[in-house]
Amino acid sequence: MADYKLQSNISKICLIGNMSFFVSLLSSAAAVAQNTIIPDVTLGAESSIVTPFDVNNDIITGGAIREQNLFHSFEEFSIGNDSEAYFITDLETVSNIFARVTGSNISDIQGTLGTRLFTGGNFVLTDANFFLINPNGIVFGENAALDLGGSFTATTASGVEFGDAGSFSAVNPEAPLLLTVNPSAYFFTHLTPGNIASRSTSRQSFPGLRVPNSETLTFLGGNVVIDGGGQEAGLHAWGGRIEVGAMGGSGTVQIGTNGSLLFPETAVLSDVTLTNEARIDVSLGDGGDIGITARNIEMTDDSALLAGIYRGLGHETRVAGDIVLRASERVRMDDSNIENSVGENATGQGGNILVETSLLELVDFSYLKSDTNGLGNAGNVRIHAGHIFLEGFSTVRSDVQSDAIGNGGNVEIVADSLTSSIGFIETRLNGSGKAGDIHVFVPEINLSRGAIYSHLSAEGESGNIDVVSESIVLSDADISTDAFGQGDGGDIRIFTNSLLVKEGARLRSRTFEEGNAGNIFISAQDTVIFDGQSPFSHFSDLESGAFSNVEQGAQGHGGNIEIATGSLIVSDDAQLRADTEGIGNAGNIIINARNGVLFSDNGVLRSNVGFGAVGNAGQVQVTSSYLFLIGGAAITASTEGRGDAGDITIEVQDFVLLQNDGDIRSNVIGKATFGNGGDIQITAASLAMIGNDSWLSSYTEGTGDAGNISIFATDAVELDDAHIFSDVEPDAVGNGGDIQIVAGSFYARNAAQLESDTSGQGRAGSVSIIAADTVLFEGSSPDGEYTSAIITGTENSTGDGGSIYITSDNLILRDGAWFSTRTSSEGNAGDVVIETRAATVLSGGASILTYTAGQGAGGNISVLTDSLLLTDGANFDTTTSSLGNAGDVGITANSSATFVDSEILSKTFEGSEGQGGDIQLNVGALSLLGGAQFQTWTAGQGRAGNVAITAQDTVSLDGTTTDGQFPSAIFSDVESTATGGSGDIQIRARDISLTNGASLYAASMSNSTAGNITLTAEDDITLENGEIETISDHSFGGEIDLTTTNLFLRGDSDIRTRVFSGAGSGGDITPNSSRVHYCLG
Repeated sequence: MADYKLQSNISKICLIGNMSFFVSLLSSAAAVAQNTIIPDVTLGAESSIVTPFDVNNDIITGGAIREQNLFHSFEEFSIGNDSEAYFITDLETVSNIFARVTGSNISDIQGTLGTRLFTGGNFVLTDANFFLINPNGIVFGENAALDLGGSFTATTASGVEFGDAGSFSAVNPEAPLLLTVNPSAYFFTHLTPGNIASRSTSRQSFPGLRVPNSETLTFLGGNVVIDGGGQEAGLHAWGGRIEVGAMGGSGTVQIGTNGSLLFPETAVLSDVTLTNEARIDVSLGDGGDIGITARNIEMTDDSALLAGIYRGLGHETRVAGDIVLRASERVRMDDSNIENSVGENATGQGGNILVETSLLELVDFSYLKSDTNGLGNAGNVRIHAGHIFLEGFSTVRSDVQSDAIGNGGNVEIVADSLTSSIGFIETRLNGSGKAGDIHVFVPEINLSRGAIYSHLSAEGESGNIDVVSESIVLSDADISTDAFGQGDGGDIRIFTNSLLVKEGARLRSRTFEEGNAGNIFISAQDTVIFDGQSPFSHFSDLESGAFSNVEQGAQGHGGNIEIATGSLIVSDDAQLRADTEGIGNAGNIIINARNGVLFSDNGVLRSNVGFGAVGNAGQVQVTSSYLFLIGGAAITASTEGRGDAGDITIEVQDFVLLQNDGDIRSNVIGKATFGNGGDIQITAASLAMIGNDSWLSSYTEGTGDAGNISIFATDAVELDDAHIFSDVEPDAVGNGGDIQIVAGSFYARNAAQLESDTSGQGRAGSVSIIAADTVLFEGSSPDGEYTSAIITGTENSTGDGGSIYITSDNLILRDGAWFSTRTSSEGNAGDVVIETRAATVLSGGASILTYTAGQGAGGNISVLTDSLLLTDGANFDTTTSSLGNAGDVGITANSSATFVDSEILSKTFEGSEGQGGDIQLNVGALSLLGGAQFQTWTAGQGRAGNVAITAQDTVSLDGTTTDGQFPSAIFSDVESTATGGSGDIQIRARDISLTNGASLYAASMSNSTAGNITLTAEDDITLENGEIETISDHSFGGEIDLTTTNLFLRGDSDIRTRVFSGAGSGGDITPNSSRVHYCLG
């Protein structure tokens, strides 16, 4: 009702200036209003007076004055459609106007309800608060409007309490006593309080029901419904407070000092519904609170609660109010939202959002949002619930929007369970400042195709994410703190009993521009599982995992990934990755799993410097009871850019298993790469590498050293068709790493190999095995192409080859197994050094080789053992085919050295210039049986090596190969193509015997002199069908010197020197013997 209407129709009031006369005059009017406003008689002489103003409008005067309070009482109170009802007072001291309905009908407000102060002959807005009390119910229709100067309360309470002064009751109506103070509470005596509904879309109050700025609007009843009529209508108290409460039974609701409703903990509640684009709006330049308390709170059809600092308003000292929802059973939002915002170009601090309920459901694009679009911080969002469901792209968030300056608010979730299907919990920084933190305290979490994330897209910092839960399941979902702008990503910290990350779900903290990625920390009492890829085809490349990366083009360091748990499982292409693709170091990956760690089916743990990146890879540490890498699973710390690969450190109490292409790698990858490979260190009770190319590798393809590989096992290390290697690849510049194994025992089977090679500019690393018990190499690949081996070498390189060191009780090589050190370049080949406390056994074609095909020298073979046995084609071989010298063979066998159908070879090939290596044995006893042979020969420019044998007991050469083709023998030979000389043969022992076709042979088929043969025996030298011979084809034969007590010549035995042609003569034969015994056949 406009003031000018009042003044034009009752202008005589201005002349008379007497309120009582004005009322009596109007009471005689004959027109009947459409309102239904009927005073009762409970106030006696102070009863309310209703005066029809015109057909549609009434004014209400009278009532009981109690200092600041004015009381009215009605049998019925309704306002007709497009009608008006104004409460008039002429007392400026009135602060509160109370209107109760004592009858049995609801109040149906279809028009305007207003108040006015008559002062100075004019009607002006009064700042008095208005209370409408009808226990039967209150309805505000489509055209309902408020025209008030103060706050408004609509309640279906039984009455209002005034502290200890008494009450104003609608169910036990009495005249008010000394009720001179402000109301303190609302009391309900009905078991089913009346309902309140607002369907107002009146544009007179914006649309809907509105009180003046900074005032309070309260609905307190049974069920409360606010219908926006599809026009974004509802309740408005800009900068003030809106309280909506739903009582479901008897009880008392206190009034807080700020106008809030304070419900008892035991209160029985009813429901509050917002529907059809309903709005509750308190946003302005300061303050503005919303409080809703009910059993169920439901928001549907694009309904909204709005608070904050409105765009363009505010001041740096201004603080927006809070939105608080409390529901004893459920809060449900369907295509609806709750916002507490600092608007565009606004200034001030945003308010908070608090939801407390047993069940929270957000569906179909609903959201809770606290954000800032201006200058100031966003408020916090706190949810305390029994169960939470987020579905259909629904969101709980706090943001700093584009062009805003300020910090985002924190999001706190406290609940019994959280289930999300395409739902999101997020804080974002799109302006300048810091994104808010996210704290989730929920015993049971299940996220599907949704996310919990804190992202930075401008300048500042991402927020941290803390999740505390008993059980977490992520399915094709994300928990992430990514930095897309200039600033650091936040940390992710998860504390739980069990974590399952599956179907492409990810934990991620990445940096894309300037700033560091955040850390990821997981503490899980029982299990952590990362499994699988996204099941959706357009996300088929999304693997489950944890990722803390410096992305391409970014400058900053990657964060660490740390997992502390009982058991860790990473399977079916899932990954744990801390990479750098930009400029900065990758983070470390640290795993501590007291029960065990399993990587399977291409599961990967990786810290990598990517192609073109500048920075170091992170360290990888795994501590556990066991570690299994199965079916293509891998742990890697490599570099493809400019920076060092990380170290890999594994400490396991029990067992490490690499099976079916299970790999551990720390490599320098690519020719353009600059950086060192990282070291790999494994400490365990036992290690097994089984089948289908399982690898431990540290190699370099670029500029930088390969890392070392160290294995420490108290029990066994077993390789079956598996490989350990540290190489310098072609064109690389750097040194190969060393391989060191310390174990109780070591087994390499079925083409298992250890390799340290250099094909670039740098030395190869060494291979060292130290075993308390046995070292065994045996077996070949199924196709027979590869056999178990240790290989070190240089090829087209400038560096030296690495050496091989074996220390154990026993060493066994069989079934074609071999050790090899070689060089085909400037560098020297490495040595083979074997020390066994008990026995060294080679059989079945097993071999130990050192070889030079370049300028460098071949490596030496050194064996220190108690007993040595070579059988069935086994051999030691040192060879040169180029400028370098062949290596020596040195054997010390304290008890015995036995060779059966086996060989020791020292060779210089045709065209070579290097010297042949020497063969030297220091043994207890030596036996060459079944065609076993020691050979030194030359076909090149260098001389053949010498053979020197010292035996404490006997040296025995006996028999031939089973086909009779090759005798047991010691040869020193010069081929026809050679220019070098033959080597000498020296044997010193207690007894020396050559029997059954055995021979000693020094020959020259070239122009060089044959070598000498010298035998010294303390007791006997025996030849029985044996032969000692030196031969020269064109030059002089070598000398034969025999020193012994007894010389026995039996059967068809020969001692001779010969020259086939040329001017030379045979060498001398000098028998220095006390007695010579002939028994020739």
